[in-house]
Amino acid sequence: MTQACTFRASLRPAFLLGAALLAIAGCQETSIPGRPALSIREETAQFLSVPDSRRWVAVPGALLVQERDLGGDVEQRIALPNATTLEGDNMMLLRARVAAGPVLPRLQLASFADAEGRLPAPFGRASESALNTREDALGSVVYAERRMGVDTVCVLAMRRMPPTARPLPPQTEALDVMMRNCARGGPDEALRPIDAASLGFASPVPEAATATGSRRNLSPLAAPTQ
Repeated sequence: MTQACTFRASLRPAFLLGAALLAIAGCQETSIPGRPALSIREETAQFLSVPDSRRWVAVPGALLVQERDLGGDVEQRIALPNATTLEGDNMMLLRARVAAGPVLPRLQLASFADAEGRLPAPFGRASESALNTREDALGSVVYAERRMGVDTVCVLAMRRMPPTARPLPPQTEALDVMMRNCARGGPDEALRPIDAASLGFASPVPEAATATGSRRNLSPLAAPTQ
C-alpha cells in the first residue's frame, strides 16, 4: 500500500505540470488574433431577429434586422428591398469593431467572404484592384460594380465609419459596413443606401489624437496606422 501511494504521489506533480502546459497551449491557440479564429466564430454564431429599434443605421426601406455576437465584435444584417429578378438578396452587413490592440484590422473584401472565399453574387471572387472609390461627408466608400443588362447595376460596397450618433455596443471603435445592392438605374441609385445621407450619421469630427496618442484611420482600405 505504501509503495502504491508513493507511486501515485510521484505521478501527481508530472500530471499537474502536463495539465498546466495543455491549458497554456489551449489559451494560446484561442487567443491568437486573425481570420481563422474569426471564421470559427462566424460558423457557429447564429443571426437572431431583433426589433427594428435596435438597428444601428437609418437605412430607408429596411425589411428585416438580425444580429449576432462574434465574441467581441457584434454584427447586424439588414435586408434591403430588391426590385430586380437577379439571384441573391440585397443586404447590408454591419460589424461593430472592438479594438484588440493599438490599431484596428484593415478593412478588406475578404472580411465579408464566406468560408470558401466567395463574395455575394454576382461578384464571386472580385479583386480589390478593380474597386472604385467615392467620397462623402463620412469619408470613403469603396465599391465594385457589375452591369446586369441594360438598366440594372449591382454594387458591392464597403466603408468604415466612426461610432458617432448611433447607440452601438460598448467599446466600439469603428463601424464596418458592407452592402450588396442590385437596383435599376445607375451606380448612384445602387449606392444610395450606403451613402452618408441614407445612413443618418452625423459628419465626423476632425481627426484628433486619442487619449493614448494614437490615431484611428477610417479610410476603408488603408493599412492600420501606429
